[in-house]
Amino acid sequence: MTEDVQLGNHYLIKDTTIALSIHAVHRNPNVWKNPNDFDPDRWLEERLAKEMPEDTLRFAFIPFSAGSRDCAGKLFGIKESILLASVLLRNYTVSFPENFKLKFEVANTLKPQELELKVTKRSHVQ
Repeated sequence: MTEDVQLGNHYLIKDTTIALSIHAVHRNPNVWKNPNDFDPDRWLEERLAKEMPEDTLRFAFIPFSAGSRDCAGKLFGIKESILLASVLLRNYTVSFPENFKLKFEVANTLKPQELELKVTKRSHVQ
């Protein structure tokens, strides 16, 4: 922070560093219906436009940060993820092994402590 500021009931002095939890933002019950449910469709543009106020929409999903701290590799990361997923999932089925329990480690982002996947070649692929 470059100057003293008051945010709600909190007074922050100059040179204070603020960190926010992206995990908490993405699961905020004041923003999302059923915030802890696995619901990839919540990110569809039509649904976001219908369910979310315009001023909230811009910062509701921030996997690459936002504003002046936006990730320089954001567009590359999104395109690379789409390409990788389309190639991989066209040829293979990916799942967790039976009885696998996913545990998370909290850091700057939420990440799996261990990730064990079962990868099976699809039968239609030669």
